Amino acid sequence: MGAVFISYRRGDSEGQARALSIELGDLIGKDSVFMDVDSIALGRDFRQVLQESLQACDIMLALIGPNWLEAKDAAGNRRLDNPGDFVRQEISSALKRNIAVTPVLLQGASMPSPDTLPTDLQDLAYRNGFEISHTRWESDVREMLKRLGLIERTRTFVPRTSPQAPASPVVSSSARAGAYVQPPAAPGIGTATPSKTGNAAVSPPDTPSARPRKSRVAIIAAGAAILVVVIVLAWIGLSGGKPSTGPAVPNKAATPASFDSIVSGVKQIALGEKGVAGPVAATADGWVTIASADKNVDSPKAFVMARQYQAGRVAALGHPGFLAFADKHPDNPLFIAHLVQWLAAGKGQKACFTVAHGEPEIGPAGTPTAVNIAGFEVSSVPATINSFTISGCSVVVINNRTTAFTSDEVQTVQDFVTNGNGLLLGGLGWAYAQNSPTKNIQDYPMLQLGRIFGVEWPTSYIGGPDAEGLTTFRTFYPNAAP
Repeated sequence: MGAVFISYRRGDSEGQARALSIELGDLIGKDSVFMDVDSIALGRDFRQVLQESLQACDIMLALIGPNWLEAKDAAGNRRLDNPGDFVRQEISSALKRNIAVTPVLLQGASMPSPDTLPTDLQDLAYRNGFEISHTRWESDVREMLKRLGLIERTRTFVPRTSPQAPASPVVSSSARAGAYVQPPAAPGIGTATPSKTGNAAVSPPDTPSARPRKSRVAIIAAGAAILVVVIVLAWIGLSGGKPSTGPAVPNKAATPASFDSIVSGVKQIALGEKGVAGPVAATADGWVTIASADKNVDSPKAFVMARQYQAGRVAALGHPGFLAFADKHPDNPLFIAHLVQWLAAGKGQKACFTVAHGEPEIGPAGTPTAVNIAGFEVSSVPATINSFTISGCSVVVINNRTTAFTSDEVQTVQDFVTNGNGLLLGGLGWAYAQNSPTKNIQDYPMLQLGRIFGVEWPTSYIGGPDAEGLTTFRTFYPNAAP
């Protein structure tokens, strides 16, 4: 039975709940974590399983997102006001047992005040909470688990890049909700002031007994440096005096991909809702045009492109709304199903949509898509993209994100594809240029990934709606043109 119970409300924090469940399972064992989707066997009475798990758990993580407090049912009534609401029952039961109930604040949510909660949940407002930011997901989660005693603290020395320490500590707003804040290093030259928190590295005193050890370390370090120089010079000589100009990329290329399955049985696809399509254009070798505008359109005119990248596969779309309009033409579901199955390459059937960063709501929270029609499990990734939040995904869909990616997110996505998974990118260059007149198209966040995989979204058009409000494409691989 689970020792940690993850309480969450669907439509509010299911993506973060999934990510926490995966990380906790890796750290303390899957059998020690209860999350309703994963922990209830088929055919079991979920009410009974919930009660059994609540009675056995030692820690409850009560995930509170921006819609947790005011979420409403189909009749427009607040869910928390219903005594039969499962989230209310879960937390109420844990509070009555007086176990550790930690409110976990997500996506800028605030701690609820007692007067906003039902009587049996008012004690929750007095429990010490912890805020997890989507921009600091991994470090915040690790710190929370350390504080809960689920993983050991490690002493890590992080060198300062600035020669001067700040005059006073800078405490983020998250500290008020319990998020860990690293204390600033004390100013000084050659020595460090001992930290009362036990988290700062302390240099040993420069005593006579310490000096011979320092000398030996210096000699060893110098010898190692000389050895490295000799090896590098020898390598350059063997390679004809032409050292590499960039980092080596692991050779993980798989069997060359065939693109025929994507267009099998497809005669035409259409963009609905009077959408104006933009092109995708390759900036590196390896891309193949899957669908393009008719011959009377100037290049670039590719609407869908695809490529193999190391052991994985990538596809790019010329309009982010295409996935949401799977029912606008009979061949749309077939085409998208083929495309997603091609991206997955038989490595699973779970598609993960990134959300909450400006992407249109085309995933599980929006219009049913052809990804569902393809038989794939669909989930959302509302937090930072990292190895935990996309764990278990065979295809990740990033559709017209309008906020910048962090360097860690870009690296995570590149590693995800390099290791044999699929990536579907949707963009619309002309819309970004029109909606962001003070910015350069090179600032378009989707191009952060486009530069990695060699694709871009120009600011031109390749087709507008006909009398029926559809933009139709009838030219496919191998006859499609870039």
